[in-house]
Amino acid sequence: MTLLHLSFSEIPGYLLPVLLLILIIWSVALVAIANGRFYDNTTKLCWFLIVLCLNVPGVLLFVLWGRKEIQYGNKAENNRT
Repeated sequence: MTLLHLSFSEIPGYLLPVLLLILIIWSVALVAIANGRFYDNTTKLCWFLIVLCLNVPGVLLFVLWGRKEIQYGNKAENNRT
């Protein structure tokens, strides 16, 4: 009954670096979303769930559209006052 049992010895050698790179990029995207200043918290939560659930397509969507919604530098400070 172990349908999801997979060990590193069963993964081909050329695929392991690719999977590691995907994991790193996915983690960086989640950290960027968590640390970013969005217009509201709902947008942040939506992007977090999109990247978390869709993995690679979610990261691509965030890079193409989501990065535009993050406020950088003094603009974020000025909007809070």
